[in-house]
Amino acid sequence: VNRSNVKSRRSCVYEWLGECKRLQNRVSNSKGIWKIYKGGKIIMANVKTYYKSKSGETNVSDNFKLKEFACKDGTDKLLLDMDILPILERFREYVEAPYSPNSAYRTVSHNKKEGGSSNSYHLYGRAFDIPFKSTYKNLTSVDYMCKFFNILGLKGIIKYPTFVHIDTRTSKYHATSAGTRQTFGTVNIPFKGNLKNRKQECLCWNNAI
Repeated sequence: VNRSNVKSRRSCVYEWLGECKRLQNRVSNSKGIWKIYKGGKIIMANVKTYYKSKSGETNVSDNFKLKEFACKDGTDKLLLDMDILPILERFREYVEAPYSPNSAYRTVSHNKKEGGSSNSYHLYGRAFDIPFKSTYKNLTSVDYMCKFFNILGLKGIIKYPTFVHIDTRTSKYHATSAGTRQTFGTVNIPFKGNLKNRKQECLCWNNAI
């Protein structure tokens, strides 16, 4: 065994892990897909960076503008996981009423102010707090909202008294705001078309930005 080669390879691994650690909570673009470095691990997501001053009034889908996903502290830069758009559009179609997320992307400082966890998906543009409104049609409660998002396959669903937190994590976590695990069940949703078509429509919007 060539010990020098083993040592060299080991050094490369340590160097790579060190770089991941230095890049913790930062993002870098690679071939159009964002790599999020967190705790030495790489989490893949379809996250893109935008700026309100440049594209805030631009539609990213039929019913949503970029500015609706910006941090509430007024920060110009925002991150957005584009994979959530078909879900939000389907919800908009179902409730037949306009809405905007209570909270989407958050800066570190604003997330701390809101009492968010240090590894919140809001920090990466992958979490969205959807309000319950009396103006919604076809659903009557926050519980029903949770069932709606569950049937669309969302892994991250957290029920609060007046809104539902959803995120694009890849491992299932369905719970109440107190951390009690939940089984939300499903509902019959008579969609026009299908989710695949809606994803294609959102993709066309994204390519136009």
